[in-house]
Amino acid sequence: DCEERAVDLITSYNPDVIVSVHPNSNLVPWSASQRVGTKLKKHIPFFTVVTDLGSGHCGWFQKDVDQLYLASEKILRLAVKRGRTPLNRISLTGLPIRHEFDVLSRRMIAGNCDDDNNGTSEEELKLVGRQRKHYQEEQRKVKEELSLHTDLPMVLIMGGGEGVGSLFQIVCELYSLLVSEDIGCTICVVCGKNADLKAEFEQTDWDKIIAQETKKASMYDKFGSQFKSFSFPFGINGIENSNEKMMVSEQPSKASELLKDVSTKANGEEPEQVHDRESSKVKVVPLGFVTRMAEYMAAAEILITKAGPGTIAEAASVGLPLILTGYLPGQEAGNVSLVLEQEFGTYSDKPCKIAKTVSRWMRDPTLLHSMSNNALKAGHPSAASDIVLDIGSRTHTWLESNMKETQTDTDT
Repeated sequence: DCEERAVDLITSYNPDVIVSVHPNSNLVPWSASQRVGTKLKKHIPFFTVVTDLGSGHCGWFQKDVDQLYLASEKILRLAVKRGRTPLNRISLTGLPIRHEFDVLSRRMIAGNCDDDNNGTSEEELKLVGRQRKHYQEEQRKVKEELSLHTDLPMVLIMGGGEGVGSLFQIVCELYSLLVSEDIGCTICVVCGKNADLKAEFEQTDWDKIIAQETKKASMYDKFGSQFKSFSFPFGINGIENSNEKMMVSEQPSKASELLKDVSTKANGEEPEQVHDRESSKVKVVPLGFVTRMAEYMAAAEILITKAGPGTIAEAASVGLPLILTGYLPGQEAGNVSLVLEQEFGTYSDKPCKIAKTVSRWMRDPTLLHSMSNNALKAGHPSAASDIVLDIGSRTHTWLESNMKETQTDTDT
């Protein structure tokens, strides 16, 4: 059966330690390791590193492992409740992430940045100011190293290694809104291995995108009031309700006013001015498969991404606020609530709402600063090295103990 195969595999390796990083590799492998250890007359320490962040499968929580490494308080509560794991066998370390994030985090953060914004003394306020100034100076340097505009905020948009998700629609909505509100910004889009998507961004006529948004805004200006008062005799969903009305929210007139200079020939009218893409303060930078992700995250003011645990942990390590756009049902659902509870991001799967959120955050530096600090508090950039060192130390202790047991058996 499955356990017998595990016994044979472990015996063939004769390991000094076993580390599990998958929920299905705990109960049976642990039981098999105990049988092999008994046969070989040694203890084989078994460690589990949970790689989920806000919620997790019950298979993670085997109460008899030597040590269980967890990423958050949220997971800790699950481990105690579901696995009945003793607290002395639990280490709250954070989620292990790539070493370069630890390096960037140390570079970006000067001194203790665990700021609650509750400091009242002049010295405390000066310390917070110095920390933030150092962070911004280092962020500017990272932007320069990446050949990005150093005086503009940067929004990083990701869709996973394959460049999936509604990236194009999100970027179009964001570009149009930022231009309309005259907010300067660099939009870096990680297309991953999706070469077609990267090429689509590179070939996009952004003047045309602006023109389309202008046309939509003018349509709302022209017909919006009529729709707001129109009654549907059978309701919106086909359910009879003669009193139900379709309510269309008013669109800000500012959008249509600011976009009057865009190149469009709607209704056969020539525009007074042409939108100059080259002089625009909003730049779209499509990226392929990124190998310098730590630098791009450190350079960004906002990250738009799905709710993967690794990405969230990496963003938190460099103090990067998040807009989460989607999650896998089950294990990733808890990641969304974790970000919301710790107040370093929000959730929306609507491109229009995502764009409005970015705009609002960009116009509120105090809010961005607060969310960035909250992200830093939630981050554990050194988690990987902390876990490795702890496992190494515990394994070394067991190796010495096993050697003594072997020596004792030999002497007798």
